[in-house]
Amino acid sequence: MSTLTLIKNKDQFRRNLTLFILLLPGLLWILFLIVIPQLQMFLDSFKYRPIYHKKGLTLENYAYFFTNVLYIKIFLKTLLVAVLVTFVSFLVCFPIAFYIAKVAKPNVARKIFVLVIIPFWVSELIRTFSWMIILGDHGVINRFLMMLHLRTEPITLLYTNFSVIVGLVYNYLLFMILPIYSTLEGMDNSLMEAAQDLGANRFNVIRKIVIPYSIPGIMSGAIMVFMLSVGTYIAPTLLGGTKEIWFTELIYNKFFKAMNWRLGSALAFTLLILTILFIFAVIKIAGLKLTDVIEEE
Repeated sequence: MSTLTLIKNKDQFRRNLTLFILLLPGLLWILFLIVIPQLQMFLDSFKYRPIYHKKGLTLENYAYFFTNVLYIKIFLKTLLVAVLVTFVSFLVCFPIAFYIAKVAKPNVARKIFVLVIIPFWVSELIRTFSWMIILGDHGVINRFLMMLHLRTEPITLLYTNFSVIVGLVYNYLLFMILPIYSTLEGMDNSLMEAAQDLGANRFNVIRKIVIPYSIPGIMSGAIMVFMLSVGTYIAPTLLGGTKEIWFTELIYNKFFKAMNWRLGSALAFTLLILTILFIFAVIKIAGLKLTDVIEEE
């Protein structure tokens, strides 16, 4: 082996060692605070409750979910509302992403990005509280309507599915805008110009050129918004009130109110597995590969 090869190997080893040392704190953080606790929860989901004084593994915690009609209804409702939130987020965010990527001048696009990002400088809790102030019986919307004499009594906007959807769409706007913007930014403008030269109007250009091109970005944003919506706890609890229970609220109640950690762990992993299967099914139906979606994220 030549001296030059030894020097190259030594430099490569140093670079790899430096990279490993830099990544080590983050890897240890993930291992001890995410991976190991999740594995422990997964094992707990197959155990009997301590009050039964039984040892061994069991599927009764998972069977309890699949044989409980109320739990299944709550899960399906959570799933459907999360799908609706994802769809509404797409309707709201796609025009914004398209305008930033293809219409606005660079300085205007930067200003719009700042306006979109500013709300995310505060926590999700604060953003959710702001919607409670806006949607409340004595909130901004009802005061405005009554001031214009359009209503004599306040409209019930808070503690409904509507308020939950509004809050979730607002909280996760950024996660839909960025992947779509990233995809559209790479699209050649000549595709739209060629379609217009051939007689296509703007609507057909958007429908047949822009949207198909941005499907990977749309799917990436949809997956992020859907997963965040299904797994959130703050917005459904504060904006939905006691009338609209979310599946994550059910999990929380099992952990911290009923103190049934075994069932809570089973419900948490049931939610995780079923939502992942749902996402894979949607990707398959859309005719995409998982690698295409991951690249956009």
